[in-house]
Amino acid sequence: KVYKPEQVKVRISTLNMGDMRHLLPEMTEKQQYLLSRALRRVNEGRRGTPWGVADLKLAIKNVSKQKIDDDSDGADASSTVHALTWRIEQRFVDSFTFDDMQHLDLPEIFKPGQCTVLPLNEIDERDQQVVVASLLRRLNQARMDTERGKVHSGESYLPYPVFVLLEEAHHFAPGGAEVVSTAILKQVLAEGRKFGIGVGLISQRPGKLD
Repeated sequence: KVYKPEQVKVRISTLNMGDMRHLLPEMTEKQQYLLSRALRRVNEGRRGTPWGVADLKLAIKNVSKQKIDDDSDGADASSTVHALTWRIEQRFVDSFTFDDMQHLDLPEIFKPGQCTVLPLNEIDERDQQVVVASLLRRLNQARMDTERGKVHSGESYLPYPVFVLLEEAHHFAPGGAEVVSTAILKQVLAEGRKFGIGVGLISQRPGKLD
C-alpha cells in the first residue's frame, strides 16, 4: 500500500516539546518555558483526546496570565505570547503535514502481510524527521502497551510484531548532529526487539550515520 504525500499526516497533539523545539528553532528561553507549560496543561486537560492549534494558543494565553500575575513585567510577557502564538500559527495553520485531527492510523499502516510505503521526499527535511520520530514513538508505545496487556482494542492495539525500514537513514540519525528522530531511533534499536519491533536503516552514505 503506497500512501500519497498529502496522506502522510501527523496529529499536532502527538508532538512533544522536543518536536516543537525542532519545528520552531530559535525560540527564546521564555517562549520555550511558556510553550512547555502550555503543552503540559493542554495534554492534562484533554487526557489523551486530540487537541489542535486553537487549544494550544488558548493554553499559552492562560499560562501567560498566570505568569503575569506572578511577575511584574507584564508587557514583556505579552510580547512573548504574541511572538510565540504567531510562530505557531505560521508553522501549523494550513500545514501540509501537521493537522489538528488527521494522522496515520497504526493498525492501518502496520497491517499483517502488508508492506506500507510512506513517501516523505516532498516534505521538508525537518518535517520528515518529526514524522519519523512521532510514528516510532507511537509504534513503540503501542507495542509496549499491547504486550503488557494495557490495551485490548483501538489504534494503540498492535498484537503482532512489525518491521520498519528507513530509506536515506542518514537524514534521521546523522552523525555529529542530534536531530529529533535520533533519540527514539536509538531507544527502539536498543530495546524494541523484546517488544517485537524491528528496524532496518538503509543508506548509500553509511559514513554519515550516527
